[in-house]
Amino acid sequence: MQLIIRYWFLCVSVFFLAGSSDCASFILNTGNFIDEDNIKNGDIVFQRGLNALSRFVVSVDDGAVYSHVGIVYKSSAGTFVIHVLPDNDGETDAVVQIEAIGDFLSPHNTSQYAIYRYRDECSKISEQAAASALFLFRDRCGYDYKFDYRDHDRLYCTELVWYAYKNANIDLIDGRFEYVSFPFYKKRYILVSGLLKSEYLKLVMKNSIKRSF
Repeated sequence: MQLIIRYWFLCVSVFFLAGSSDCASFILNTGNFIDEDNIKNGDIVFQRGLNALSRFVVSVDDGAVYSHVGIVYKSSAGTFVIHVLPDNDGETDAVVQIEAIGDFLSPHNTSQYAIYRYRDECSKISEQAAASALFLFRDRCGYDYKFDYRDHDRLYCTELVWYAYKNANIDLIDGRFEYVSFPFYKKRYILVSGLLKSEYLKLVMKNSIKRSF
């Protein structure tokens, strides 16, 4: 039974690990410079990693180019990304973390990224979502190893972003949870591709990371 549980965790975790758009007005960066002046509170950062797990995620999530996601929080100290990842062993109680955006999108672990924004920039929705994400970080909300979007005491990466906006009264996926079948575990999830297709978001920036090593 223990082997089955470990196998299930490996299959499902890699799916959420690592890691209709308005494309007329986004910025395409050509280097590794991150223009923080064009990033706002509540922006959603999609990232694709370099490892095999990231490749697995995009191979099984039809329509996803990215394998991980977080939400921007800006302060006088800089621009940060609030996100959550499991620990490698699937047993340690990992929690929501906050990371400088330059570290989150480091060329050492990122091949490409995109930043999306809530379409109505005049509203306070994005600010409220960022504040909700910050609360989850300060509250040390744990990683959801059961991948149950109905239980908000623990969250996985896409669920964190969805839940932060849900607390601002915006359902980014309009209740469309995707059914995915893993060995020993079949249920509905919030997928990266589901967030990417959200009608509430627009693309503002994307980049393929250049590496010199």
